[in-house]
Amino acid sequence: MLKDPVSFLIGLAIVAVFAVVIIILAKREGNSLKDILAKVPEDRKNQLKQSIFVPSDKKNLHFSDGLVADVVEKGDKVEITLLFYVERLDDYFFRKVKISQSECKKKNIIKLNFIKCYMKYDKEMEYYDFKSIA
Repeated sequence: MLKDPVSFLIGLAIVAVFAVVIIILAKREGNSLKDILAKVPEDRKNQLKQSIFVPSDKKNLHFSDGLVADVVEKGDKVEITLLFYVERLDDYFFRKVKISQSECKKKNIIKLNFIKCYMKYDKEMEYYDFKSIA
């Protein structure tokens, strides 16, 4: 039957550990999204669902609105949580972006306001993903 059952068990243990790590990471991100969405008013979520993609002057990039779900100052940097909506999946996703405090003030980035973002269409995932703040 099995020539080396010890090797089989070691391989099985490695695969099991890898699967558990993937499950924990996926659950953590899912919980983070739920936490973010819980803090966003329904009217803002509905506005986000109406966002459109407009071609930009940069190659393969489009403009769209991102909702500033959170702004956290970290020293001389600011961590911004941007929320987006994927119509095809009927779901939200978020991206965390770090910028300087001066850029944050210059672009008037305020929690629960919309900002223009560059988005790029991901052919494999079949939706537009965040690339940078416009």
